[in-house]
Amino acid sequence: MESLIATCLLPLLRKIQRENFSGRNFLACCVMANLMTHPLAFIAIEEQLAWFTVVETFVFVAETLSYRLILDFRWTAAWTAAAVTNAVTFFIGILM
Repeated sequence: MESLIATCLLPLLRKIQRENFSGRNFLACCVMANLMTHPLAFIAIEEQLAWFTVVETFVFVAETLSYRLILDFRWTAAWTAAAVTNAVTFFIGILM
């Protein structure tokens, strides 16, 4: 789901990031970050090992750092990508 949302963000991120932006690399990193954080977040919430807000904060920070460190995104682009994808999937989850 987040990869689909990330695809919609490509034009905005191109404007923020400007140079050295590869949509293909961004989408690959998005999938990798989700594969890294989603199982841990799911287990933590299902087993009641942590509060939802703590888990979502961890996921947001991990994804922001992934975009910043792996893709060399500007902080603004990294934060935007992580915030928008997580917020949209959060609200879709509530609606379902």
